[in-house]
Amino acid sequence: MSLVEALITQLEQLARTAAGLLPRLALGVLLLSIFYLAGRVSRSAVQRVVGRLGRDRTAAVLLGRLAQWTANFLGLLVAATATFPSFRVADLVQMLGIVSVGIGFAFRDILQNFLAGIILLWTRPFRIRDEIVFREFEGTVVDIQPRATVLNTYDGRVVVIPNAQLFTEAVTV
Repeated sequence: MSLVEALITQLEQLARTAAGLLPRLALGVLLLSIFYLAGRVSRSAVQRVVGRLGRDRTAAVLLGRLAQWTANFLGLLVAATATFPSFRVADLVQMLGIVSVGIGFAFRDILQNFLAGIILLWTRPFRIRDEIVFREFEGTVVDIQPRATVLNTYDGRVVVIPNAQLFTEAVTV
């Protein structure tokens, strides 16, 4: 068998494999698209519901994005399972569990501030335009972000306070 014949045989084998994989790839793309649209719908629905509950717009946007990311992640898992039958979600979950421990230690402060920000946005102990006193800072709240709260002091300074500190320490509103 010559080199050209071996190359032609390899290309034919590759074409047959690709043709057999196309229906599964199409199904995977279709499933991913459906979950993407479902994520967008869930984001809008969550934002409407949170808005009707009288929560801050920032909380509504944050929770809506979390709903969309969750739907997109689930769609990715379903599409991967449909496209690649040997892919097992249990293996991925196990690997993510191990990786998340390392990430948790590395980003402990960031995650702590983020979770405290979600709780502050949900419970609303203070709102934008409220005047608060925290430690030596006194001023008006101008923004409540997932990671930090921004305060304009009466002497014109802008102070960014990590939400974990606001969540765990005394704040006078």
